[in-house]
Amino acid sequence: MKICYFGNFNPAYSRNRVIIKGLEHHGARIVHELRKPHDLVIVGYSDSRWTVLIAWVWCLLSGKALVWDAFYSRYDSWVFDRKLASPRSIKGWYYWLLDWLCCRLADRVLLDTYTHIEYFVKTFHITRSKFIRVLVGTDETIFHPFLG
Repeated sequence: MKICYFGNFNPAYSRNRVIIKGLEHHGARIVHELRKPHDLVIVGYSDSRWTVLIAWVWCLLSGKALVWDAFYSRYDSWVFDRKLASPRSIKGWYYWLLDWLCCRLADRVLLDTYTHIEYFVKTFHITRSKFIRVLVGTDETIFHPFLG
């Protein structure tokens, strides 16, 4: 299977590296351009939600499935953790709408814990079957044990 790992993701960020290596380990060939032949599009983890919209248009036109590595809720992070907007403000609604829309557009959504999946199901009213738990993991090629 050829997978287009797409977006403005950081290839050095451990989550993206671990997922790409895991896919390759199981026989997938990874490409990073939509124009190259592929069977599936995965939007890699980044803070940008707009990349999902671009990939969705491409997938709609090409008939490919779209997987989004959400990793966390921008709405939860920016509204409740960082308190950069109140939940009922325009900014708060904007962050909620972006997370909701990206979940709706993707065929599958990757999150790291069952608790995050439950949060997305309840907060954005998305069916549980759309989510796949992918643990954060570690890149064993750069992990160096710190114990003697």
